[in-house]
Amino acid sequence: MKPIFATLIFFSLAGVCHAQKSESQPSAERIARYEQDKATKEAQLARNVAEYKAAKGASRETIKVRIELTLHEIFDLNMHIREEQVRQLELELKEVRKSNEYRKNNKSRIVNQKMTDLLGS
Repeated sequence: MKPIFATLIFFSLAGVCHAQKSESQPSAERIARYEQDKATKEAQLARNVAEYKAAKGASRETIKVRIELTLHEIFDLNMHIREEQVRQLELELKEVRKSNEYRKNNKSRIVNQKMTDLLGS
């Protein structure tokens, strides 16, 4: 994981980034669905590999084709998961940039509030 992404995730978990749940939830749901589909395909792949190892002759070629197709499907599911993760990170980055812009524009007010909090005056 790249340091910037780890930092973004940290800030998100720490509450600095306030991504809208309505925007991120559907993405999380899609990832969960892709993960479930991937688990199903991986189980199918394991069965096909076991069947291939037990098979003899020409039937092995048919099973080999099924294995290849399943691997393509698993690859596609992994790509969908990665694309959803990128969308989530982009949303988080957008929120962090928005927060930074707000803080930059309100620096004096934020510093004055912190002074008041610290000194009680």
